[in-house]
Amino acid sequence: ALAQYFPNFWDMPANGKFLVKCVQYYYFFPLLLGGLSVFYFWKRRWGRLGWVWVSTLGYLLLVHYSSPNTTYRFYAEVTYLPLSIFVATPFLFEIMPSIGKPQWWLIALALLMVDRVLVIRSNAPTFTQRLDWLERRIGEARQQEGGKRFYTNTYEAPMDTLIMPWGVAYESLLLTALESPDSAATLFIQEAHNKQEEALRTPDLFIAAFDQLPARQLPDRYFKLGSGLYRWIEE
Repeated sequence: ALAQYFPNFWDMPANGKFLVKCVQYYYFFPLLLGGLSVFYFWKRRWGRLGWVWVSTLGYLLLVHYSSPNTTYRFYAEVTYLPLSIFVATPFLFEIMPSIGKPQWWLIALALLMVDRVLVIRSNAPTFTQRLDWLERRIGEARQQEGGKRFYTNTYEAPMDTLIMPWGVAYESLLLTALESPDSAATLFIQEAHNKQEEALRTPDLFIAAFDQLPARQLPDRYFKLGSGLYRWIEE
């Protein structure tokens, strides 16, 4: 990425995606950054104004050079978290004490918390649909095929629902084991770059995107997969 985009920083797709996300998801970040900029400009604190912008743009440069496409939103959000420190800390210690009464800021904080709870609630269906599909599909596979180990590929699975195929093996294991350790089962989503054909023909393994280990190494207090091979299932 460094060789491809240097020195044309603005050509990276991640920049445009970040601006869109600032409107859709991270709207408090541009609000705080804009508020700080106006405050420092009004107070003629040029050094602090420059420091905030240099820190913000410099950090974005590092993040986007390491991931020019920011393909996965949840990965990008983790790396964007330090940006909140760059704007929230000076806002807390410089703007809040000098503008408004303390009770106003308490009300603002309460409203912020309400907003965040509502955002979490609005995103809940996206993730519960994943679990519902896993529970239903594994239940059907156990009735039709028997066994506790199943696999399919990204062409058969609803990728818009699963979102993170690499995590399905672990999530399905945890989800099915909620009833009892004996009910544990697992579903592996085979990706084109990670087929693991030999492992799928090896008995008594637990296979995930980043793991291949004997099932006996799993704590049988929680997961009792037993012996057997992985069985192919279709949607």
